[in-house]
Amino acid sequence: MLPFTDIGPAAPAKPNLTANWERNDTSGFGKIGTGLTESSGIFSFPETGYWLLFYGITILCNGDKSHDVHLDYTANNSSYSEVGRCGYGGEVTGTGYTGMQTFLFDITDTSNQKFVLRTSGTSADDYVQGNTSYQHSGITVIRLGDT
Repeated sequence: MLPFTDIGPAAPAKPNLTANWERNDTSGFGKIGTGLTESSGIFSFPETGYWLLFYGITILCNGDKSHDVHLDYTANNSSYSEVGRCGYGGEVTGTGYTGMQTFLFDITDTSNQKFVLRTSGTSADDYVQGNTSYQHSGITVIRLGDT
């Protein structure tokens, strides 16, 4: 497993989740191999193969009541398109809601195939929740095998 943790707690929910990512460093965490790399919210794969992504992002709702977390993918390191989305809504201000989704990547070119996560439906008062002591919002990626 190759988790990253989006830390906060005051990371405003904005279109691209570009900051505050860290590799999980809590007790019991394990990984095999190099793991993903991340730069300004853009995730790159260390080797080719089939990769299963799990992502769960918690947004504290203080403004808008409906949110989406989008998974955008590029095959050419330039043009991104949406390949996954999880949507959720909150009825109570001050409550955190978590959207979760999975996606299976077939990675054949580690230089050009990448992904980013972004949010929509958020206001300046909404926050992505995270914590450096445990995985609150984050991703886990598992390499399943060769392509």
